[in-house]
Formats: sequence, structure tokens, C-alpha cells
Amino acid sequence: MNTLSTITILPSSKEEISIYCQQAKDEILAGDYDPLMILKQLKAFELVLDTLLKDPEIKRSFMNAAEKFGEKTFEHTGCKFQVKNAAARYDYSNCQDSEYNLRLQKVNAAKEDLKAREKYLQSLKDATPNQETGEVIYPPSRTQETIVSVTLL
Repeated sequence: MNTLSTITILPSSKEEISIYCQQAKDEILAGDYDPLMILKQLKAFELVLDTLLKDPEIKRSFMNAAEKFGEKTFEHTGCKFQVKNAAARYDYSNCQDSEYNLRLQKVNAAKEDLKAREKYLQSLKDATPNQETGEVIYPPSRTQETIVSVTLL
């Protein structure tokens, strides 16, 4: 058995993924497996996927294989592949544009001002009248979820 043989047995279509996820959910909820072991494995696999998909050499290998089809869009192994440009990214740090820099400073100042106001609103325990406008300010609604976090060792 080689490293990639485990990937090839995973579901590879939307329908297969849907069935797989439902069956996995059923098995987890039925207590067939230790849920924390499954969480650990899912987290590990998430890291595997992220690492492989972002690796420049692997990305180049994918591109080389796709270019052999000679078309921008093609079907292979039961799915559609498309060679396209990713969204363009711009770095404005070298523009030396004083107007841009001034606007960036204003945006950053506004963000800091907004964060300060949010911190104030978070500190409110009850409805509070605004002394300047007379409006009643209410504390923000807060939701929080308790989760199980996993750190791979």
C-alpha cells in the first residue's frame, strides 16, 4: 500500500460525498467510534489537504497534467477541470502615492475608532442613554459556542 492509496478510496463525487458524510455522521452519533479520535483524524486530514493543496511543486504538477489536455476546460475521471487565472492580487506598498497613503491612514483610524466603540458597547450591561443624542443604546447581542479544540502533537 502506498501513501496516496488512502485518498483514492475516498468519495469523489457530490453524491458519494453526501452519502459518505451521512454515513459517517450516523456512525459517530451511534457511538461506533470514539468521537475524539474521529475529531483528531479529521483535523489531521484537514492539515494534510491544506498542506498538499498549497504546495507549489504539487500545484505545478497539477498544472502540467491539466495542460496536457490542451484545453482550458475538460472532463477527466468523472469531473470537470478548468485551467484559469486566480484572482489578481495587488501590492500598493510600492506606489508612493500620497493620496492612497492618506486614505489608508483614514481607513485604519476609522477601524481603530470602530473597535474602540465596539469595546464600549460590549462593556454595557443594560440599556444606556446617549447623553449627546438622547437615544437609548443597548448592549450588543452575544452568542458563543463551546467547542472541542484539538492540537496535533
